Amino acid sequence: MSNKEDDDIIKTDEFGFEVVDKLPQSNGLADNVNLEFSNKSRSTYQTIGWVLFILWLTMAIISGFHAYYVYPPSPWWLTAIRVYIAALFAPVYLFFIFLKSIIFNR
Repeated sequence: MSNKEDDDIIKTDEFGFEVVDKLPQSNGLADNVNLEFSNKSRSTYQTIGWVLFILWLTMAIISGFHAYYVYPPSPWWLTAIRVYIAALFAPVYLFFIFLKSIIFNR
């Protein structure tokens, strides 16, 4: 028998479906679904990251403004350090200011 005759023979598996040896065994539809899921997941994480960054930036601006204008006048280098630390640790600083205003009514 030649190779041409081997190609003409249709092979079937135990369930009666035709077996095609030349195609890869993976299902193309399943591969596309996984690819779409990873793209959606990546874009979701990027969106959450941008929202958190914008939220932190807003808190940093508010806390820096508060640290610059609320405390009494001091040398420029002390004010710069105060604003830098307030902006860097903005969520903690704003929580501290919130507690200070509630507990000591200032």
